[in-house]
Amino acid sequence: MLRNIPFIITLISFILFSTILKAVEQTWTEWEKVKYTPLEFEDISNLIGNGSFTNWYSEGRMDAGKKAQQFWIENYTNKGFIIIEYLAMPPGWVISGSGNDKKYIIRKSEYLLNTENNPLGRIKKRDIERYRDIHNNVVAYVYFDHEGSSCIIIKKGYFKNQSGYVASAHDSETLVGIFCKNSGTIDEIFAHQLIDAMELKK
Repeated sequence: MLRNIPFIITLISFILFSTILKAVEQTWTEWEKVKYTPLEFEDISNLIGNGSFTNWYSEGRMDAGKKAQQFWIENYTNKGFIIIEYLAMPPGWVISGSGNDKKYIIRKSEYLLNTENNPLGRIKKRDIERYRDIHNNVVAYVYFDHEGSSCIIIKKGYFKNQSGYVASAHDSETLVGIFCKNSGTIDEIFAHQLIDAMELKK
């Protein structure tokens, strides 16, 4: 019986974790199409082409009445498509895993592309490029190919929480976007322009 104790503890922990995870997922409302967006786009049509943005919104209900926000923004143009997720947690909360750019980019690319065959599943740290945007924030991005298109994924982190005197490794807000071109490649100049073109509204 004593030999089975570690297995029993592991099994109970897994069941509890699954229950907690399920409960957390159920706190988010259904997606609702909205006109409002928390982002502003500076001359982005020159980069991604002409098309209309569609915005979807979901609200997370956290403990003590606190609310989180999630926006799904997409645009299919004559040059390609862009999909953006903006996730914002309430004060005192952080986004789990957002402090590790590599793992976060892998996770978000699978989610945004809605694919099990994730083209970024095996990226290395050396594949991640970094650029200081117009506000001097360090932005991580990765070039990749997807279904015959040249693509880029961009990850911006905002408002890192404080833990005593040390900044938390996790962000409380993230902006992750994928753009794929119908033809041609994406170079460094294009990448930097796209990063600067996507900003939070002031």
